[in-house]
Amino acid sequence: MVVNKFPLIDTFVQHRTEMGRIMHHNDAVLGRMLVHGIRIQFLLMARCLHLVVITRRSR
Repeated sequence: MVVNKFPLIDTFVQHRTEMGRIMHHNDAVLGRMLVHGIRIQFLLMARCLHLVVITRRSR
């Protein structure tokens, strides 16, 4: 299994170096979107927990 993974890593590294210049801007945008998405998920989780606390207190 380990021997089969190394060629994939090598081809992945080659692909990254070839497409690096084109994908650098896209990676930055994707990184921002990921951070923003994580923030939105945390906000939604906080709201859900807040609603659960409110419903438990009202009972």
